Amino acid sequence: MANTMKLYRFSAEELTEKEIADATDDGVKCDGCNWRVSYLYVLAGSREEALKMIEHGEAGLCGNCISDLIVEGGYQILIQEHNKTKPKTTTEILLDTIKSFEWCWHINQSIGGHDCWSKLFEEISKRVKTKKIIERIGYTIFLGEDVDLIRIASFSEFDNEGTGFELFYKDSHTDAKWYMKKKS
Repeated sequence: MANTMKLYRFSAEELTEKEIADATDDGVKCDGCNWRVSYLYVLAGSREEALKMIEHGEAGLCGNCISDLIVEGGYQILIQEHNKTKPKTTTEILLDTIKSFEWCWHINQSIGGHDCWSKLFEEISKRVKTKKIIERIGYTIFLGEDVDLIRIASFSEFDNEGTGFELFYKDSHTDAKWYMKKKS
């Protein structure tokens, strides 16, 4: 039966604070190559066990040495099912793009930022398969194949009651609101 171990990383700063090994703010000695490094890695059953192993001088390797140990020792790396990340949905990708747009708008509100947010606007447009964009002062409407989007600037208002549009995202930096209406 195989032992299950995890790989733990300890910074020189953390080891210095705990007064473990010969750690200082400028590094800690690797037990393999004797180089001073910023991080030590340990294969152990728990973080506490790994820390005790470093304390007793039984473990603590730099990134290169731990990699060599894993390869030469015949270790296998198994990813537990619950640790796998799911691929992002189209809506999550759209939301990430909108957040990037708003952040870009927030930090580049001058005319110099136009290129940045113009490219992100195009990307949002592609995500909703836009048929038409209507831009006016205070709002932008994306008429798409599967979904319509409206971006309302912070100085404008939009009463979405009865329109089928629902608030999708409100940005904390620009106070812009994005509304979405899914098409059946």
